[in-house]
Amino acid sequence: MSRTRLSEQDGGKTVELHAGDKLEVSLKGNPTTGYQWEMAAVDAAILKLVGEPEFSPDSGALGAGGKVT
Repeated sequence: MSRTRLSEQDGGKTVELHAGDKLEVSLKGNPTTGYQWEMAAVDAAILKLVGEPEFSPDSGALGAGGKVT
């Protein structure tokens, strides 16, 4: 089992995963704006969301942007 991590720099990239592998996507975000990243429709027999997205701010400033993983 392996973990593949993707970010903005991987846009358009193709990756190959095997049963049991984990895919982690980290994108710029700012939940205080009211906009959220969503996973597009996927075949749940192939890919499933595990857990909830986590936000890590870039700074301690109120309303700061950061990364959503």
